[in-house]
Amino acid sequence: STDLRVGFHTSIGGKIELPGECVVPAKVFTDFVSSLPHGPLECEIIEGNLCLTQARAKAKIPTFPATDFPPF
Repeated sequence: STDLRVGFHTSIGGKIELPGECVVPAKVFTDFVSSLPHGPLECEIIEGNLCLTQARAKAKIPTFPATDFPPF
């Protein structure tokens, strides 16, 4: 992600069924993931949202096309 002054890029390993890329609001993503216990996390893009599921926790975060942001 970037605000055109500061940005970061990360990759998460796992079983990939369909490769792709997207951008999500970093604070929303990290706040949710930080609140979870250790364990498998299912990530899926459905209708333009990143859907995260773990045990009883679920989140739906809006995504943005990676091409809308400058490369770094």
